[in-house]
Amino acid sequence: VLQGASLAASVVCARAMVRDLYEPPQGAHVMSQALTGLGLIAVCSPPLGGLLAGWLGWRATLAAVATVGFGVLLFIGLLWPETLPSRNARALKVRPLIAAASEVLRNRTFLAWSGLTAATYGGLFTVLAASSFVYIQVFGLSPGEYGLAMSGGSLSYLLGTVACRRLLVHHGLVGTVRRGAWLSLAGGVGGATMIAAGVQSAWVVFAAHLLYGFGHGIHQPCAQVGAVGPFPKMAGLASALAGFLLALIAFLVGLWLGQAMDGTVRPLAYGLAFWAVMTALIAWTLVRRHGEVSAATT
Repeated sequence: VLQGASLAASVVCARAMVRDLYEPPQGAHVMSQALTGLGLIAVCSPPLGGLLAGWLGWRATLAAVATVGFGVLLFIGLLWPETLPSRNARALKVRPLIAAASEVLRNRTFLAWSGLTAATYGGLFTVLAASSFVYIQVFGLSPGEYGLAMSGGSLSYLLGTVACRRLLVHHGLVGTVRRGAWLSLAGGVGGATMIAAGVQSAWVVFAAHLLYGFGHGIHQPCAQVGAVGPFPKMAGLASALAGFLLALIAFLVGLWLGQAMDGTVRPLAYGLAFWAVMTALIAWTLVRRHGEVSAATT
């Protein structure tokens, strides 16, 4: 719970900082670089956690998290700069806060981009929450092999963030996610189709994860920047509302998986397919119509 609250603050502030410093087109490029770093951490973390647990026991993994957290705390306290040009003394007063939130939630560009980031994360969270049961209990992989599979998915995500930067140069925010949606759809629907046809293989799940993860690496930088783009003076609030929607989707996916997991691969495969379809539909409709970012007047 404490980690979740801290992560919420970190993510919200990081997105707002990017908006403070960069306009949306350049911000998407910068965000993709940041998420490439996140992907690199995700690649290294599962095997590192497995090694620590194997050598020193599970408590060592918690000690490692505490150590990293302490290092981040020192970095923020001693070196992190303030990017907000000027503080708004009324920002946390109830009536102005409600009015500002209402303005953000009525903005179609915000709804399109925040919907995209929530949908694509819904698929990723389905994999994160269900894959250990599927890979280890259904397909019989060892914990070490499972860690390697997850690292492979993270590597695919990392490569997606790199591809995002290349696509942005030629196609802009909207054109980039429209193309990334094909990868999301291919991974989710392709994997579910194979499973429904009776091809029960860890390689099918892994291939679906790779394709979807690559698409996710394209969508997230664009969607995170697009959601806060219209609000240069309310980037923190827009980031918080977009993050709330994303976390709400993850919460609902977790509840559903708790009921749906039946000892087979189907909940993971069909859940991933559902979010792949939702991601593609949002990218091809809402983002296409309302995704061009223009700063709000307030």
